Amino acid sequence: MKQYTKNMLESETWIMLLWGVTILCLVFAGSYAFRYKAFLSSQVQFDPNSLSQIDPNEAELKAYVAEDQNVMEAMKVDNLLVKAPPKTNPVTEVDIIGQEALINGKLYKVGDKVGDAKIIAITAQSVTVEWNGASEVFSPINGQGQGGGPSGPSRGPGPGARKRPGPRVARSMSGPPPGMTRPSPEEMERLKNMSPEERNAFIQAKMNSRR
Repeated sequence: MKQYTKNMLESETWIMLLWGVTILCLVFAGSYAFRYKAFLSSQVQFDPNSLSQIDPNEAELKAYVAEDQNVMEAMKVDNLLVKAPPKTNPVTEVDIIGQEALINGKLYKVGDKVGDAKIIAITAQSVTVEWNGASEVFSPINGQGQGGGPSGPSRGPGPGARKRPGPRVARSMSGPPPGMTRPSPEEMERLKNMSPEERNAFIQAKMNSRR
């Protein structure tokens, strides 16, 4: 009997403890819910009509954005209107030594490139250069090449005559490249029998001696 009474008391004690814990949890939960509700009520409520209060600032911001866009568009137009500098043919004057062309103090053969120009033909009287999708014919300096005499005056087209499409003939220079005189006939014969390396060395030495 005593043992039964003792067990009953222990059971009732545990039940009371459980009830106490449950009540404490409910109290804490209710307190937390109350404080959360009070926090929400203390916040400024959203009012759609309040957007009208920021309209002036928004309009000012839009004005700034529009101004920046206008500046950017103007910059784009300026960049489009700026013209790129015109390209120029790197070949301006030529001379002919045998089967090679003397251009800017250097010897070139058919197929060689001078910058973005390409030599496509070398004759005793002219050098044909392909540049920018078109062919240009250059006459030697002073109008003569190796073994050739001075060329006579060319007749212009008569009145009313049409120009036939063809390669543009560049105007030859009035003299040799700066710092170099035209080789004498003896020097031309020597150059004809020289190797390309010897020719380049001879030309450089001749140009340096005139400086």
